Amino acid sequence: DSIERLSEALNVMRNTVHNIKPCNIMGLEYIESIITNFNYCPVDFKHLGDFNSLPANVLETISSDIKEALTNSYKYSKATAINIKIDITEAAVRVYIKDNGEGCPSFKEGFGLQGIRERIKNLGGTVSFSGENGFIIVYVVPLGKEGED
Repeated sequence: DSIERLSEALNVMRNTVHNIKPCNIMGLEYIESIITNFNYCPVDFKHLGDFNSLPANVLETISSDIKEALTNSYKYSKATAINIKIDITEAAVRVYIKDNGEGCPSFKEGFGLQGIRERIKNLGGTVSFSGENGFIIVYVVPLGKEGED
């Protein structure tokens, strides 16, 4: 009886492990799903480089920042189009997000923009915001290899 129950439990475990799927996809596929599910206005997304070379924390930051930028465009900009470009090299990743909305030449950084600034700073990167011609977010995160001088 014990052997039979252990065998059944083992089969249940095997089936469970076999059916486990990650809750969240990461990388390019996840970023594309964020953009695809954004229905406010068209988003032109371009990318160069190898997303598989990016550390998980950088991918998570890029995903969070794109969500924040799209949310801000929806809430404030009255944009009819958004451009997102991600360039990945061995040395750095550069993210450019621009909407064609009203812009705001003088703006106060709210929690969303402060969050972007803090996440980029924590990765050793730099960020710029501009509200002159639509709204633009540009940042660069270094991807230095550990142990290299």
